[in-house]
Amino acid sequence: IDHNNNHYPIIYTGISTVSIRKRDYQQHFIGKNAGRSTLRKSLGSLMGFPKIPRDKNNPANGKTKFNENDEETLSQWMRENLLLFYSVENRKKEQIENLEQEFINDYNPPLNISGNKNPINREYRALLKTLRNKTNFNG
Repeated sequence: IDHNNNHYPIIYTGISTVSIRKRDYQQHFIGKNAGRSTLRKSLGSLMGFPKIPRDKNNPANGKTKFNENDEETLSQWMRENLLLFYSVENRKKEQIENLEQEFINDYNPPLNISGNKNPINREYRALLKTLRNKTNFNG
C-alpha cells in the first residue's frame, strides 16, 4: 500500500465486527495475546519464540502462547516495525468476510494462511503453518 510517498508491503489482513481499537490494536499490538492473535503467533513463531501451554490446567488442549518476556519483545518489535491501516465499513458480516478474501486474493499477504491460495508463496505459508503448530513442550 502507498502512504505518504512510501510503499509498504501488506503482510497480514484481518476483519472485525467489533471495535478496531479493541480487536486489532489491543489484541495484536499489546502483549500476552499470542494465544488469541494469529498475527502475533505467526510473527513470534518466525522469531523462534518457544510456545508454552496457554491453559495450565489443560496443557494438552493444543492452545499455546509465548512466555511473558517473548510477548513483550514481540509487542515492542511490532510497535517499532509495523503500521496498522484500517477501514471502517458499514457492511454485514458476510460482506466483510468476502472483502477480506478479496484483500487476500489481491495482496497475497504472507502471514494469512487461511484462505490464501496464491501459488507465489505457498511453500512459505506451509513452513509458517508448521512453525505455528510446533510446540516446544510435551503435553
